[in-house]
Amino acid sequence: MTIVSCMNATITYVSPDLVFPRSNRKAVLLDSAPPVLIPAYHKAGWFRKEIFTQWFKHFICSVRLSKNDPVIPALGDRYPHSRNIEVIDCARENGVHIFCLSPHSTHYLQLLNVFFLEPLKTYYAQEMEMWI
Repeated sequence: MTIVSCMNATITYVSPDLVFPRSNRKAVLLDSAPPVLIPAYHKAGWFRKEIFTQWFKHFICSVRLSKNDPVIPALGDRYPHSRNIEVIDCARENGVHIFCLSPHSTHYLQLLNVFFLEPLKTYYAQEMEMWI
């Protein structure tokens, strides 16, 4: 299972995207999920290019931004983030300056992963095991 989320220092956040490890939707997986959760499905639960592009477009709509007041999200150095031409073009058009972290450093540099996402992922992974 993969979770993508975005939060800033003022605790403003964009709805998380939770990628379930399955090919088809199963409504019971969302029974105890927050209503703002954006579900996605991939047979291995991976965060693929299409899923990130969908989430990034949601990010653009959710965050107040402009070319005069840009946003700089810190992203992991993964293919869906750093080499996705559709996302890069969308970012340029909307005043988003993408900053990619060094490989294998997000667990040190993105405290959101440690204090928020990892406990959330652990909780939903335990719940999901009952329904897969």
